[in-house]
Amino acid sequence: MTNNLLRKYVKFPDDQSTQNAIKDEFFEYCGLGGVLGAIDCTHVAIVAPPDDGFHHEKNYVNRKGWHSINVQIVCDMNMKILNVVARFPGCSHDAFIWQACNLRKAFDYGRKIHGDGWLLGDSGYPQELHLHTPYSTVSTGSAEEQYNAAHSRGRCVVERCNGVLKNRFRCLLKHRTLHYMPEVACSIINSCIILHNWCVEGEIKWEDIDLPEEDILFDTVIE
Repeated sequence: MTNNLLRKYVKFPDDQSTQNAIKDEFFEYCGLGGVLGAIDCTHVAIVAPPDDGFHHEKNYVNRKGWHSINVQIVCDMNMKILNVVARFPGCSHDAFIWQACNLRKAFDYGRKIHGDGWLLGDSGYPQELHLHTPYSTVSTGSAEEQYNAAHSRGRCVVERCNGVLKNRFRCLLKHRTLHYMPEVACSIINSCIILHNWCVEGEIKWEDIDLPEEDILFDTVIE
C-alpha cells in the first residue's frame, strides 16, 4: 500500500511544462537556471537491528555513532518532495546513495529531463552533468564565489524541507527513535513523506518549531 501511494504522490515530474515551472521558481529565487530540484540526505534514528545474517547491525551505525537510516530527498522550491530513497543504512555515504538510486540512472539515460537540467547538491556529492555542487576553492569577489552564494541559496530549500518534515512528523527526530526493524522504519519514513506532500499540496502550514541542534548539525557536511 505504501509503495503504491509513494509512486503516486512522490514522483519526479517528467513533463516539460512542470519541469520548466520548477526551473523558473529556482531561477527567480536564487538566480541559477536549469535547476530541477535540490538534493540532500538526512538521518532518521532507529533502534539497533539484530545481527541476524540478514541485517548487519554495524552497517546501521552512522558517523555520529548511533543507528539510523540515511534518507535521500529531492525537493522543489515549494518543499514538495519529488524523490525519496529510504532504504540505506546509516553508514552509507550520501554520494553512494546517489550513485545507486534510480533517479540518477534515469538522468543518465535521458528519460527524465527535457533539455538541460540538474540538481543542486552540497560538497558531499560528486560534480556531475545532472548534479551540480559548489566550487571547493574560490577567490573573494570572483564569479565562482557568486555562483557558490547562489548555489547555497537554492540548495537551502532542501535543508528547510528536512526541517519541516521532521517538525511535522516528530517521530523522525533523533531523540524520538523509530523502535522498529529497518524495513518497517523505512515504510514509516515513506508514509511521513507522502503525508508531507499532501500537506504541501493542500497548503497546510506547519508548526514553526526549531529542530534540536543535533538534528541540524548532523546533516552539515564535514569538509
